Amino acid sequence: MEQTTIRTIFSRADVQAVISLHAEIYQHEYGFNQVFADYVATALADYWARFPHPREELWIVEKGSVVCGSIALVQREAEIAQLRWFLLAAEVRGQGLGQLLLQKALSFARDRNYKVVQLWTVNLLTQAAQLYQKAGFVKIAEQEPHAKWGTLVSEQCYELRF
Repeated sequence: MEQTTIRTIFSRADVQAVISLHAEIYQHEYGFNQVFADYVATALADYWARFPHPREELWIVEKGSVVCGSIALVQREAEIAQLRWFLLAAEVRGQGLGQLLLQKALSFARDRNYKVVQLWTVNLLTQAAQLYQKAGFVKIAEQEPHAKWGTLVSEQCYELRF
């Protein structure tokens, strides 16, 4: 049985694997299109361009040598961080990894003296929303539904204040 690990040391190939994983999972599970994949790719390219950053981190989940999940914390303002690129492939879900990743990111945020962590998600991700709410996040905004990513969704903003 291959071991699942979480690491913060990563390469350009790992970033590309995270982009590909997002495109694959969101297309297969929710019908998202290439516009969404391009959105993720652009944001991760921006992250890569400023890496390393002392107040930002990307955690990679790997099973054997295959990237199967991620989560990141990026700086939005001096006291506000954003949780990004949080997902797990189906084969590693249900093992507590999502909760562990979220705890790692929130601990990192506290250690870097952020006062607020925000995240954007979509209404279809109900299990993720439950995980966020259990961690203390509160939904603070919801946008009008759109289908620019190939599926009708409402984007939602959640926030956690320390």
